[in-house]
Amino acid sequence: MRPIDKGSRPQLAGKNLEVKSYAEWRKHLIDRIGYYCSYCNIPLSHSLNIEHVVPKVPRDGENAGDYLQWENVLLACGPCNNKKGNNPIKPDQLYLPENNNTFISFQTAQHPDQ
Repeated sequence: MRPIDKGSRPQLAGKNLEVKSYAEWRKHLIDRIGYYCSYCNIPLSHSLNIEHVVPKVPRDGENAGDYLQWENVLLACGPCNNKKGNNPIKPDQLYLPENNNTFISFQTAQHPDQ
């Protein structure tokens, strides 16, 4: 599992880059973390979704995430993005690839026949 570190907000002429559409972050995310899903780490050559860590359209009673903020976006494959959906984030109950070493969630073992 690769660590995810997209770094601080991209800059243009020494100032924080501002976007009018969250899709504008896609190129910057790919430049920083590559063509990989931030959750399952599968390499993809296309179809990477912009994933909002805190949903832009949350469930009733939940706060919306800022859909244009660099800090709230990652890349995700379709299945991971759909699985997370608009579920609320509970940081104390969820490993986020950018904040936690998600590698510890997996254990590798050698097959007994090898």
